[in-house]
Amino acid sequence: MRFFSGLLLFFLLQTVWAQPPQVPEGAAADTVYLDHLGLPVASSGKAKEYVISWQTDTANVHTLSYTIEGELTAESNYLLLRGYLLAHGVERQWYPGGQLKLEAEHQYGRLHGTVRSWWENGQLRRKDEYMAGVLQQGLCLDIRGNLVEHYPHYRRAEFPGGEEAVRKFIIQNLQFIYGPWDLRPEGVVGIRLLVDTLGNLSDAVVVNSLHPELDKEALRLVELMPQWQPAMEEGKTITERVDMHIVFNRNEIWNRELFRQVDEHSVMVLHDTLFLDEHYRKAPNLDTAARYIVPQKTDSITIVERTYNQQGQLLAETSFMHRNQYKVKHGLERRWHSNGQLQLEVYYDHGMMDGTLKTWWENGHLKRQDEYQLGEFIRGICLDPDGAQLGHFDFFTQASFPGGEAARIEYLNSRMKYPVEALAQEKEGIVHLSFVVDSEGNVVEVTLMRGVHPVLDAEAVKAVLHMPLWIPAREDGQKVRSRVYMPIEFRMQDG
Repeated sequence: MRFFSGLLLFFLLQTVWAQPPQVPEGAAADTVYLDHLGLPVASSGKAKEYVISWQTDTANVHTLSYTIEGELTAESNYLLLRGYLLAHGVERQWYPGGQLKLEAEHQYGRLHGTVRSWWENGQLRRKDEYMAGVLQQGLCLDIRGNLVEHYPHYRRAEFPGGEEAVRKFIIQNLQFIYGPWDLRPEGVVGIRLLVDTLGNLSDAVVVNSLHPELDKEALRLVELMPQWQPAMEEGKTITERVDMHIVFNRNEIWNRELFRQVDEHSVMVLHDTLFLDEHYRKAPNLDTAARYIVPQKTDSITIVERTYNQQGQLLAETSFMHRNQYKVKHGLERRWHSNGQLQLEVYYDHGMMDGTLKTWWENGHLKRQDEYQLGEFIRGICLDPDGAQLGHFDFFTQASFPGGEAARIEYLNSRMKYPVEALAQEKEGIVHLSFVVDSEGNVVEVTLMRGVHPVLDAEAVKAVLHMPLWIPAREDGQKVRSRVYMPIEFRMQDG
């Protein structure tokens, strides 16, 4: 990381005052009134602020925030991804009176681009450059325009010792509800609270209720907590709203006495387990399964899935972001060889590899180390089982039709016939199919995702089932089964 060392005069120009943003004419805008915790209230009488929002297209949301007196405080842009809003685009904040305070660029929920902030007199305060959430370079200036030592724009409020410390605190202080095993409630209690400039916690309320007794226990835990490290913005401590998620889960070893009574392996199988046979199809029970997957909800949107073989040996652990029945890899993924040696470790950000991907041979030697940035490969090395460097090869290659995309289209055009019944009814459209290409290249498990008309659907399925062997997908050099999604279009010719 480097920082600007000289005083760059063109950064010292004062902010140009501009007309405040307005809701576009004709936009279907919604207004929500919020209290001091940022929670919705029914009317303006109890509100401290309000937010006007509208969709600029099917995937983007624009918001304007105002004090209850009607003074503009912020403008934000979001990406609507599977029901989850991510900061994406320009964010602006204003001081009381209308002077621009902050202008920042976001991409998929992280700072990406330029962050500028200004003093109340209009003097530039900072200019930082970010890439995928990581500060690359920056400068800070005092109110008179003199260069000062660089300091972070923002630091969130935090439990003393961080996330691991708060997890241990909850484990040590949690009082679980006793009763019949199957009737013990479990899930996530969501709490919103304020952390003031001294780190004191106040105004805690339940925003995601699970069970009256568990809600009460979650609030009790908050009351027991020590002072936090307060949030900081532009070098000053600030009062911040904080969302906490306290997990009550029968599968977590939070109550050691409780877990002395039940074998851990048995407990895990009790929890919403998915059994799969050797072909990764659903199996009715553990006796007929080759492996099973145990999902565990860690907060309101995050699920960790652990995969075990029939003997209970851990094979994989993957984090997903789950929203509105969709899930996408988000967080750490690990896999293990059958001998217990770690095989893979990688971090995902909203379905994209981000950071370092490492894989290992069964003997424990490093096999690959690749660097990714939001799904884009940057650099990497590959090694043989003895540690000698190999020519680099892609970690994953998709299954492909022999001869490529042009050959696939030619095959479909030659094999498919437009059904007479569909022609007579003037039926046309796109049939969406998915199928598995196994490690030998066979096309199996064809599934109709979205159809158009029964005879068109049947014609598309028949063509896929009769396809020649595909070139199977490869992962880290090994042939693997993979699922392929294929739209097949039926379009009547004009005339």
